[in-house]
Amino acid sequence: MDAQTTARVDLSQKAFYTLFCLQRWLNVVIDLMMAGIAVGTITLAVVLRDSTTGGDIGVALSVVLVANTTLLRLVQTWTTFETSLGAIARMKAVQHDTPVEDLPGECLVPAANWPSDGAIEIRNLTASYG
Repeated sequence: MDAQTTARVDLSQKAFYTLFCLQRWLNVVIDLMMAGIAVGTITLAVVLRDSTTGGDIGVALSVVLVANTTLLRLVQTWTTFETSLGAIARMKAVQHDTPVEDLPGECLVPAANWPSDGAIEIRNLTASYG
C-alpha cells in the first residue's frame, strides 16, 4: 500500500481506536477496583478469622470475581449499544433531511433520445456533517 492509502486507513480507524483505548482503560480501572475489594475482603477475613469460615470467604471472593466480569461485560455492551444507536440516528436524519425525488403526481417520462449529450459542472459545492 502506498503512503496515502495508509494515511487514509489510519484516519478512518481513529474513532474506533479511541473507543477501544477507552474501553481498555475502563477495564483496567474496574479490575483495580475489584482487586482492592478482594484485598479488603481478605483483610477482613484475616482480622475477623474467628467469626468467618473458609466457605464464607470463598463465596465472597467468588461474588467479587462475578461482579468484575459482569461490570466489564456491561461496559463493552453499553458502548456497542451506544455506537449502534448513533448510527441509527444518523441514518434516520439522512432519511428525514433528504428530499424525496419522486413526488406524488410527478410522472415525467423522458424522450427516447434523451440524453443525447450533456455535461455536469459543479461550482461552490459545500458538504458538511451535522
